Amino acid sequence: MDEHRSANINSTDLDEETKQKLKGDSIGDTLYSASFVISTLQGFSNLKYDEKTEEDLCFLWDMTLELDVCKLLFELDFPTLATNALETCEQQRLIEILIGILANILLADCDNKNITTHQVTMILREFETSNPDILIQLMRFLESIAYAMTHYINGLGDRVLKHHIQFILNNSQNIKLISESFKAVEQLTEDFKLSECYVTHSLLESMIEGFDSGFSVETNTFDDDMECQEQSKIIRIFVRAVANLCEYASKYNIVEINLVITNSTKLFTFFSKIVQHFSKEFNLLPVSPCFMEYISAFYLIIQTVDFDAVPKECDDLIYVIFNCMCKILILLHPSESEVADVNALLTEFIGYIIYRQEFEFLLSELEAIGPSSLIVVNFLNQEYIKFSFDVEVKLKMLHSKLIKS
Repeated sequence: MDEHRSANINSTDLDEETKQKLKGDSIGDTLYSASFVISTLQGFSNLKYDEKTEEDLCFLWDMTLELDVCKLLFELDFPTLATNALETCEQQRLIEILIGILANILLADCDNKNITTHQVTMILREFETSNPDILIQLMRFLESIAYAMTHYINGLGDRVLKHHIQFILNNSQNIKLISESFKAVEQLTEDFKLSECYVTHSLLESMIEGFDSGFSVETNTFDDDMECQEQSKIIRIFVRAVANLCEYASKYNIVEINLVITNSTKLFTFFSKIVQHFSKEFNLLPVSPCFMEYISAFYLIIQTVDFDAVPKECDDLIYVIFNCMCKILILLHPSESEVADVNALLTEFIGYIIYRQEFEFLLSELEAIGPSSLIVVNFLNQEYIKFSFDVEVKLKMLHSKLIKS
């Protein structure tokens, strides 16, 4: 199913066969027919599967973009019909469609959602497949459980939460599957829904590996990826998911996650590419909500870094990030009053790096920026009293040195 296809129907564009599907008893405020839904469900539940059944089920899948259709499917106990069919079904396409419909209706804002633990277990058995299209829908199903049925999350088991997700991220070359896996992890770990026992360094390593497979930050196309709406969305989901894992590390003292972050050249390279992208005025302005999202996430992530154990290659990249963040703050200076929240976050982020890094290296980076680096120091002098860490002495020393240079 094309998730972006419009569910609104223009009757003048319909062929006769489709018009028949829309005749009669409409579902809620839609043009869709309840009779068509019922006859379609009867068709596959009677183990009748042919080209016509597949077409009708695909049409039904598209219909689930409508809330009233999702409500009707719950009234007709679609989860039971679907899981009963999955017990004996060997048709890969049918399995994909049924799980896709289940994911859609669970993601809809219905007040009559119902699915049992047994049914969830039955659906998750399909993770044993190697079919990427089915796996994509299973990841969407996991996302729907995390969104709508949070009480089921920690009953999903080690096989799904520790094996299947990590195996896919470590081995798949399918961009869509990797992307849906990121969405599932991001939703499962949002607001600490998932038990900390499932949030491990190996999950983080798998995510980094999956991202590297799908988005090589070493290529010259990374700026193009950032400009592409769909690619940019996936990148933001990945960043949010990593930030979620770092929040677990901070809350539950998961030192192994801190070590992965501290030593991940791939992750620091990726972060540096992002801030380099935004340090160009034409990419930064006007400031977009996604920029604030990136900076908030990066700040969460960098606070898990053990600065005393950072390898040189990563340390060099931290200075690239610092340099770019300073340039961004300078670019925003003329519109200071319009981007006060962004400036506050940027100054705290920059202040934190100043707090953790060596004075001489910081001075060298600021001197390389030139006279406008004083804008950064002046911003910090106005804001540092709000920080939870002390940078007053370093700021005075930096200001003194920069004034003289």
